[in-house]
Amino acid sequence: MTSLTTATATATVSPATDKQKEAAADWDIWESTTHAFDTPGAAPGLGKFFFDYADNYEERVVVLEGSALLHPSGGGDAISLQAGAFVSFPQGFSCTWEVLEPMRKVRPLIASLSLRALCLR
Repeated sequence: MTSLTTATATATVSPATDKQKEAAADWDIWESTTHAFDTPGAAPGLGKFFFDYADNYEERVVVLEGSALLHPSGGGDAISLQAGAFVSFPQGFSCTWEVLEPMRKVRPLIASLSLRALCLR
């Protein structure tokens, strides 16, 4: 008998530490009010959009303001994001973002192992 075990990449969320917040001070700022959403008629900065971390990068985020739910493409429970959260998106993770309150977050895109150390896992 042969068995197959598969794993689905998932985002991890934890409170941002002081060290992570300090490192994030130089990261790019993303604001939901400047983002194009897939939700016709939604208020500025609110709505849904799909994002796929399948390219050769990962992302680390510190949420400064707002809130969102992430709906993983592979199924499973929605992931709640709030101001003050540190989020790690591994390569291969994909989800639909549902921004509930206008968001501001800081993030670098991590393209190599050498850059990962900058994000203070």
